[in-house]
Amino acid sequence: MVNRPQFQNGGYTVGGKKYKMLVGSRAQVWNGTAQKTSYGRAGLKKADLLMNKWGRIVSKRKHKTGKKSGLKRLHAKGYFTKKGQFGIFKKGSKTKKARKSKKGKRCRHKAGPKKGKYKKCKTKKRR
Repeated sequence: MVNRPQFQNGGYTVGGKKYKMLVGSRAQVWNGTAQKTSYGRAGLKKADLLMNKWGRIVSKRKHKTGKKSGLKRLHAKGYFTKKGQFGIFKKGSKTKKARKSKKGKRCRHKAGPKKGKYKKCKTKKRR
Protein backbone atom coordinates (compact mmCIF):
# COMPACT_ATOMS: atom_id res chain seq x y z
CA MET A 1 0.00 0.00 0.00
CA VAL A 2 1.26 3.48 -0.84
CA ASN A 3 1.77 5.82 2.10
CA ARG A 4 0.31 9.11 0.89
CA PRO A 5 1.44 12.42 2.41
CA GLN A 6 -1.29 14.36 4.19
CA PHE A 7 -1.77 18.14 4.14
CA GLN A 8 -2.18 20.34 7.21
CA ASN A 9 -5.96 20.41 6.67
CA GLY A 10 -6.06 16.59 6.40
CA GLY A 11 -6.46 16.38 2.60
CA TYR A 12 -4.58 14.26 0.06
CA THR A 13 -3.33 14.67 -3.49
CA VAL A 14 -3.46 11.71 -5.84
CA GLY A 15 -2.43 12.14 -9.47
CA GLY A 16 -2.57 15.92 -9.22
CA LYS A 17 -6.13 16.00 -7.80
CA LYS A 18 -7.03 17.07 -4.27
CA TYR A 19 -9.30 14.96 -2.07
CA LYS A 20 -10.58 15.54 1.45
CA MET A 21 -10.23 11.82 2.19
CA LEU A 22 -8.86 8.77 0.44
CA VAL A 23 -11.69 6.35 1.22
CA GLY A 24 -15.39 7.22 1.34
CA SER A 25 -18.86 6.22 0.24
CA ARG A 26 -19.92 5.95 -3.40
CA ALA A 27 -21.62 9.33 -3.18
CA GLN A 28 -18.42 10.93 -1.82
CA VAL A 29 -16.38 9.37 -4.63
CA TRP A 30 -18.97 10.50 -7.19
CA ASN A 31 -18.89 14.09 -5.87
CA GLY A 32 -15.08 14.19 -5.72
CA THR A 33 -14.72 14.35 -1.93
CA ALA A 34 -13.06 10.93 -1.67
CA GLN A 35 -10.74 9.12 -4.07
CA LYS A 36 -12.06 5.53 -3.78
CA THR A 37 -14.67 3.43 -1.95
CA SER A 38 -12.46 1.03 0.04
CA TYR A 39 -8.86 0.18 0.83
CA GLY A 40 -6.71 -1.95 -1.48
CA ARG A 41 -7.44 -2.80 -5.09
CA ALA A 42 -11.10 -3.55 -4.43
CA GLY A 43 -11.98 0.14 -4.06
CA LEU A 44 -14.08 1.68 -6.82
CA LYS A 45 -12.89 4.97 -8.31
CA LYS A 46 -15.04 7.53 -10.12
CA ALA A 47 -14.19 5.94 -13.48
CA ASP A 48 -15.77 2.66 -12.22
CA LEU A 49 -19.08 4.27 -11.17
CA LEU A 50 -22.16 5.54 -12.98
CA MET A 51 -25.57 6.87 -12.01
CA ASN A 52 -28.48 4.72 -13.14
CA LYS A 53 -31.84 6.02 -14.31
CA TRP A 54 -33.22 5.96 -10.74
CA GLY A 55 -30.38 8.19 -9.52
CA ARG A 56 -28.49 5.46 -7.67
CA ILE A 57 -24.71 5.32 -7.94
CA VAL A 58 -23.77 1.83 -9.13
CA SER A 59 -20.73 -0.04 -10.42
CA LYS A 60 -20.36 0.15 -14.21
CA ARG A 61 -19.34 -3.49 -14.45
CA LYS A 62 -22.26 -4.82 -12.40
CA HIS A 63 -24.70 -2.56 -14.24
CA LYS A 64 -23.50 -3.98 -17.57
CA THR A 65 -23.77 -7.64 -16.47
CA GLY A 66 -27.28 -7.03 -15.08
CA LYS A 67 -28.42 -5.59 -18.39
CA LYS A 68 -26.88 -8.49 -20.29
CA SER A 69 -28.47 -11.25 -18.17
CA GLY A 70 -31.92 -9.64 -18.44
CA LEU A 71 -34.69 -11.88 -17.12
CA LYS A 72 -32.56 -15.03 -16.75
CA ARG A 73 -31.82 -14.44 -13.05
CA LEU A 74 -35.45 -13.60 -12.30
CA HIS A 75 -36.71 -16.71 -14.10
CA ALA A 76 -34.30 -18.81 -12.07
CA LYS A 77 -35.84 -17.44 -8.84
CA GLY A 78 -39.42 -18.12 -9.99
CA TYR A 79 -40.47 -14.73 -11.37
CA PHE A 80 -42.31 -14.62 -14.70
CA THR A 81 -44.31 -12.20 -16.82
CA LYS A 82 -48.04 -12.50 -17.48
CA LYS A 83 -49.55 -11.92 -20.89
CA GLY A 84 -51.44 -8.65 -21.10
CA GLN A 85 -50.07 -7.33 -17.79
CA PHE A 86 -47.11 -5.07 -17.11
CA GLY A 87 -44.48 -6.17 -14.62
CA ILE A 88 -43.18 -9.38 -13.13
CA PHE A 89 -45.00 -11.88 -10.89
CA LYS A 90 -43.88 -14.65 -8.52
CA LYS A 91 -45.04 -18.06 -9.66
CA GLY A 92 -45.83 -21.14 -7.64
CA SER A 93 -45.73 -19.77 -4.10
CA LYS A 94 -48.62 -20.80 -1.87
CA THR A 95 -50.81 -18.15 -0.33
CA LYS A 96 -50.89 -17.52 3.41
CA LYS A 97 -54.45 -18.85 3.62
CA ALA A 98 -53.48 -22.17 2.00
CA ARG A 99 -50.56 -22.59 4.40
CA LYS A 100 -52.78 -21.88 7.43
CA SER A 101 -55.40 -24.43 6.40
CA LYS A 102 -52.71 -27.08 6.14
CA LYS A 103 -51.69 -26.45 9.75
CA GLY A 104 -55.11 -27.67 10.89
CA LYS A 105 -54.51 -31.08 9.33
CA ARG A 106 -51.79 -31.90 11.85
CA CYS A 107 -51.69 -35.38 13.37
CA ARG A 108 -52.69 -35.71 17.02
CA HIS A 109 -49.65 -37.71 18.04
CA LYS A 110 -47.16 -35.20 16.62
CA ALA A 111 -45.39 -32.91 19.07
CA GLY A 112 -46.02 -29.19 19.36
CA PRO A 113 -48.18 -26.61 21.12
CA LYS A 114 -51.36 -27.81 19.38
CA LYS A 115 -50.87 -31.49 20.18
CA GLY A 116 -54.14 -33.39 20.43
CA LYS A 117 -56.31 -30.52 19.19
CA TYR A 118 -56.84 -31.77 15.65
CA LYS A 119 -58.27 -34.85 14.01
CA LYS A 120 -56.51 -38.14 14.47
CA CYS A 121 -54.26 -39.24 11.62
CA LYS A 122 -54.63 -42.55 9.85
CA THR A 123 -51.21 -44.06 10.37
CA LYS A 124 -50.62 -47.78 10.04
CA LYS A 125 -50.15 -49.60 13.33
CA ARG A 126 -46.94 -51.54 13.75
CA ARG A 127 -47.08 -55.19 14.82
